Amino acid sequence: MCILQQRLKHIKSKLKEWNKKKFGDIIKARMNTEKKLQEIIQINITEGFNKERKKLTDSLQDEWEERFLQGEIFWRQKSRIQLIKEGERNPKFFHKSTMSHRAHNRITKLKDSQGIKLGSHKDMESTLVEHFSNIAKEPLEDDPSSLIC
Repeated sequence: MCILQQRLKHIKSKLKEWNKKKFGDIIKARMNTEKKLQEIIQINITEGFNKERKKLTDSLQDEWEERFLQGEIFWRQKSRIQLIKEGERNPKFFHKSTMSHRAHNRITKLKDSQGIKLGSHKDMESTLVEHFSNIAKEPLEDDPSSLIC
């Protein structure tokens, strides 16, 4: 394995660890904040307002806004959509577009060297193994642009 690949794996694991510590589950955190906010609002309705509950309500609303924006940014990045109007608040749209990208990128059929369409996983696997085995058997040419790990 190349040193670069090892380093990239290490960086990936460290970034995942940092992400879990820094952000955690954004959607779950937003739902928890929303639940707390609804409980405080219900208490305000039944018992009346006071300054402490007003401060708590304001801080929970700010936290909810922050979590909402984090979720919006997450889905915007995940869906690879660049031209979105600022202030757009529709994470369902971003989620659907991400799922659409995934469906579009999925390989369901493959043609072999004779042009026959293959649909089963085993047939596609054997065709790909055969194709890349043939490529590996070809003699290497003196190409300075090729990198060998």
